[in-house]
Amino acid sequence: MDIRHDIAAIAAGSIKAFEKLYVAYYNKVLTYTSILLQDSAKAEDVTQNVFLKLWRNRDRLKEDGQLDSYIYITARRAVLDVFREEGYAVKYQEWAKSKQMEESPDAYCLKEIESIAASVIDGMPPRRKEIFIMSRVEGLQAKEIAEKLGLSVHTVNKHIALALSMLKEKMGDFLPIALALLYFDRIW
Repeated sequence: MDIRHDIAAIAAGSIKAFEKLYVAYYNKVLTYTSILLQDSAKAEDVTQNVFLKLWRNRDRLKEDGQLDSYIYITARRAVLDVFREEGYAVKYQEWAKSKQMEESPDAYCLKEIESIAASVIDGMPPRRKEIFIMSRVEGLQAKEIAEKLGLSVHTVNKHIALALSMLKEKMGDFLPIALALLYFDRIW
């Protein structure tokens, strides 16, 4: 997908270009919002709203802008809006004040999660790391990875399972957030 061309087409009002973007990003955004909200119905609503906002503000899109970042930030803000509506904002603000961090609590937490996940992934055996990145970052299916690397699908699935097990052991409750960050290419 030629992002610059598509962004220009979307900004000009091309529904076809927007549909292409929607198909490319919908599952990533839905996964991210589902992980944060822990409610599939709310996550679907938030995800739809993210794309609705993107369409409504299409004239503000810039060809040289970071579309991934824009979508990720819009989704995060939409999730925070849901939290605010449900009364989580007060708890979140109290937590942020208790940490007395120089940078925003969101940025601090994401950096910590990214750092831990990156170190776990970097510590994997080379083949496992390669397969895991192809699966989770590049979005390839096990069959595609097996064909590219000359391995069996079973071997690929075994490496992915072992990689996820390593991450789960080290990340605990933060594993879903780490996996969401991988979808948005935030780690590395």
